[in-house]
Amino acid sequence: MARRSYYGMDLYNNLPSGFEAKSNYAYNPTSGSYLFKGPDGQQMLDAPWLSSPQPFGGTNYGSQPAPAAVKQKAQQGITITPAGSNKPKNNNNQITITGGTGPEPTYGNSNKNKNKNKSSAPSPAPQQSVPAFDINAFLKEQERARIAAEERAKQEAADRLRRELMGQASALTGMASGYGINDFSQINSALAQLYGIQGQAAGAGVDLSNVDSTISNLRALLDQRKTEQGRYDDFVNTFNTAASQAQGYGVNDLDAINSAMGQFQGYQSGATGFNSDLDVDTSFVRERSGGVLDQLQRILDERNRQLGVVADTRSQLEDFIGNFGDAYQAVDYRNADQINALEAGLDPINSGTIDGIDVNFDFSDLAAQTGGFNEMLGNLRERRGRALDDYGSELTGFGEALSGISADSDDFNATQVYGARDDYIDMQNQLGAFGSGDRVNSFREQLFGLDEQYAALSDALGERQEGVESNARSFVENLLGGSYTALNQLQAERARLNELQGNRNRFDAYQSDDELMQALNIIDQQQRRLEEEDRIRRARAERDRMMGGNTVATPAFARQFMNDAEYQAFLSTLEQAREDPYAAGQATSFARSLGLA
Repeated sequence: MARRSYYGMDLYNNLPSGFEAKSNYAYNPTSGSYLFKGPDGQQMLDAPWLSSPQPFGGTNYGSQPAPAAVKQKAQQGITITPAGSNKPKNNNNQITITGGTGPEPTYGNSNKNKNKNKSSAPSPAPQQSVPAFDINAFLKEQERARIAAEERAKQEAADRLRRELMGQASALTGMASGYGINDFSQINSALAQLYGIQGQAAGAGVDLSNVDSTISNLRALLDQRKTEQGRYDDFVNTFNTAASQAQGYGVNDLDAINSAMGQFQGYQSGATGFNSDLDVDTSFVRERSGGVLDQLQRILDERNRQLGVVADTRSQLEDFIGNFGDAYQAVDYRNADQINALEAGLDPINSGTIDGIDVNFDFSDLAAQTGGFNEMLGNLRERRGRALDDYGSELTGFGEALSGISADSDDFNATQVYGARDDYIDMQNQLGAFGSGDRVNSFREQLFGLDEQYAALSDALGERQEGVESNARSFVENLLGGSYTALNQLQAERARLNELQGNRNRFDAYQSDDELMQALNIIDQQQRRLEEEDRIRRARAERDRMMGGNTVATPAFARQFMNDAEYQAFLSTLEQAREDPYAAGQATSFARSLGLA
């Protein structure tokens, strides 16, 4: 009976004691009995002691009733007492065996009746002669009975085991009939149990052919599951491989991209996928397909962008080819950068590449129009090479001239240093006109070494200039602190000034101009002072000579203020005031005090 088709657990909310609820039936492990629902919905009982299921009455689920007791036939000469009856006392020549089922006869002589009322007792029956008891036969019969009982017990145990195994096999077969390829753990569990039952049955000699069939069916389910799992794994591997390949496509894989776009659009929409009864997760296909499609679209967008750059480059090259002559004439043949820039305009044609562009393109038709351009560029490079040769020679001459200037020589001057500076700047400018390149870099290193020589000369000139300025300051300080009473004293100072001015001009010590000008003003002022004092002395001497030493009498009004000598000195001061403004101021003030002015 296929219990899974009929049994409904809703009918057994309260199962009888000892029963356990299974998926679609109830089972009593103690008795090995089953409860299930029959085709007509009636509750049925199946048990090892039943030849076929029967309606369940609520009480007939226990173990099989015990077999009826076996009655033994009493042997002649043996008293057999049924079990539970009172045993009579042994008389002479009597054997009593408990366990018999017949009446209790008495064999041999018996004691005489001691009842005193002998006349009232009936006359005893005549005694019969009983054959002698055969103990060997009795023991053999006992052994035979024991062996028979053991055989019956073994047979009953074997029958009980057969019924239990058949019941378990039947239950497992019923459950297994409802399994599918997704019931992996249940199938393995059922197989383990069936293999165990099969082993027990083989050891007990029980024929369970239905177990072999069930095992075969379950193994077929596992094989089917394995096949479907293999199909699923192949599907996942194929999908992942395609996704990985799509990630590696570039802008030139147009056909492969278009094919992949169609493939993953099918994955995303569900038109392409994995169809099977196997319960597996394919939700990742839609999500990852969307990511792959986005990546492929980005590649297509990048391809279109690069194709646009190629189209723009072709248009620019066509214009460049048309204007190449003018651009060639505008190039400074000495400047490698300008030559390189002109040549770079032809790079997409000459190299067949465009920076940052991976898409394939073909400019071979433009290359046919630019065949002579490379020869023209070669001519520019040859002219530049000759100019670099000339510059190298000039640079060597400049280095020799620079080495010929010594800061310790007597003819060292600012003109030499300034000339070297101008030549150095000119060499720098000339080299700058050549742009870049290996030879230019080599010349630049040489020029840098000459710069160190020039810097040493420039530092020496600076020291000379500082020396002139320091000497000029000291000279001014000496002039300010000096005392000059004769013109010949100033001649030496003026000679020192001329020496300082000569060094100023030699070394271009313009920082000392203020000090030198101040020194010149001091010397000139002192010279004017001494010359004026000399002139006044000469005038006074001349006046004294003309007066002949005569004196003028002191007027009466002045005698109250001065004597004759003082008056004569006053008159002399008035004479001096005519030529000396300072003295005139003193004389005028004194005259006012006398009332003379």
